[in-house]
Amino acid sequence: MSTPNAAAGQDPEKNATSIHSINQQNDANSNDDGGSNKYIGAGDGVELLSSKESDPIMANKMHLVNNALDEIGWTGFHWKLFFLSGFGYCVDALQLSLQGIISVQAVLEFQPSYTKGLTIALYIGMLVGALFWGFFADIIGRKTAFNISLFICSIFTIVAGASPNWASLASFSSSCRPTSSGC
Repeated sequence: MSTPNAAAGQDPEKNATSIHSINQQNDANSNDDGGSNKYIGAGDGVELLSSKESDPIMANKMHLVNNALDEIGWTGFHWKLFFLSGFGYCVDALQLSLQGIISVQAVLEFQPSYTKGLTIALYIGMLVGALFWGFFADIIGRKTAFNISLFICSIFTIVAGASPNWASLASFSSSCRPTSSGC
C-alpha cells in the first residue's frame, strides 16, 4: 500500500525526517519542568498535536494526513461531495421538520387521531432505516444506496402529503423515514 507521499513521488526517508522533526517540535513544546502539557483548553495556545498526553504515533499520523490534505487542496470533487452530502443531510432534517409542522394540523384534521402517532411512526422508520440501509449500502455500494434512498424518500413524502386519513399518513411517514436516514 502506498502512502500519500509515495504516490506524489516523494522519498520515504523524507517522511522519516519529517516525523523526526515533528518529534523534536513536540519535545520543544513540553513544559520547563520536564513534564507534559497537562491541560489543553481554550485560550492557552497549546495544540493537541504538540501535547505529550496524546499518542505520539497518532500525532505524527495526523501531521502527515494534514500535510497531504494541504498539498491536495480543495478540488471540484470536494465541492461535489460537499453539496451531495449536504443535500442528503438537508433531506434528513427536512423530514424531521415536516413531521413537526404537520403533526398538529393532522391531529386536528383526521379523526380518530393520535397526538404522538406521527412521532412514533417517524422513530420506528428511523430505526428500520438505520438497520436496513447500513447493510444494504455495503452490498450495492454507498453511492447507489444514497441515490435510491433519496428517490424513495421523495416518492413517499409526496404520497404522504396526499394521504386521506390518519392511518395512511402514519404509514407513509413511517415508510419515508427509513430512506432518508439510511445512508
